[in-house]
Amino acid sequence: FIILSQIIFYFFFIVEIKQEGKIYFLYCRISKEWEYDDSLLYQEELLRKKFWELSEREDGIRYELVSEKDSGNKWRRPEFNKMISKLEVDSTLPFDEQKYWWILIFKIDRLARNSKDFIRIEELLDKWYKIISYTETIENTPTGRLLFRMLCSFAIFESEKLSSRMSLTQI
Repeated sequence: FIILSQIIFYFFFIVEIKQEGKIYFLYCRISKEWEYDDSLLYQEELLRKKFWELSEREDGIRYELVSEKDSGNKWRRPEFNKMISKLEVDSTLPFDEQKYWWILIFKIDRLARNSKDFIRIEELLDKWYKIISYTETIENTPTGRLLFRMLCSFAIFESEKLSSRMSLTQI
């Protein structure tokens, strides 16, 4: 009976720790609602796998999946803004009370394609939140931040180039 009660106590203790662990955001996005639904599912699957790899090294973490079907150059994406707002509010709390930790993404250009969103994200990086990209290595070092800014610039450039092509076809 003593061993059984210790096992039960151990089980509830572990479950309780896991419930209080940090939360990772898994952010997936495709550009248009009608376009490439398989791509969204593929991103979700890869990010879940990456999360499980990371969770083997850290106890008590969980994830919140955020999927969106909207253009990354729009700054009024509801799911993205909810996620960033949660992180901004969380960042005002003492470190030991913060709930959120990292954002897992497939690729930088899936996260955003406009400078306003990238500035908000970079401000969160200043507060020790971290972005983990499935396809790029982004570190919170001077070199890593330079790479982050360059990738952001390329994502904005690509979006603007695509927009200019689309406007030419409508002439």
